[in-house]
Amino acid sequence: MTNKRAGAHPMIPRAIRLFSVPILLFWLGLTVLVNVAAPRLETVGQEPSVSLAPNDVPSMQAMKRFGRDFQEFNSNSSDLSDAVGMEQSAVSHQLRLLRNLGLVVGVRRP
Repeated sequence: MTNKRAGAHPMIPRAIRLFSVPILLFWLGLTVLVNVAAPRLETVGQEPSVSLAPNDVPSMQAMKRFGRDFQEFNSNSSDLSDAVGMEQSAVSHQLRLLRNLGLVVGVRRP
């Protein structure tokens, strides 16, 4: 039959059983540390969002200069999103809904 002793367990299950309490305490401590050190999701969600295209970057300055020079526009959806405290994608979505309802007119120039 087999030459193994009765009662002898393989090494890995033995180690897991031996270190089960320290492993459990490690994961419990890690959970407490993450909950204390990291901000809550509700807190992060309530903070004001930052524009993805700040006004001081060269590309935004150039875009505004082109709009001013060609009298096409003087603001953008980034300014509107900062004013109302919403993300730019949400503002664009709301403007699209208003345009579809006929409450806002979108003007495209060549």
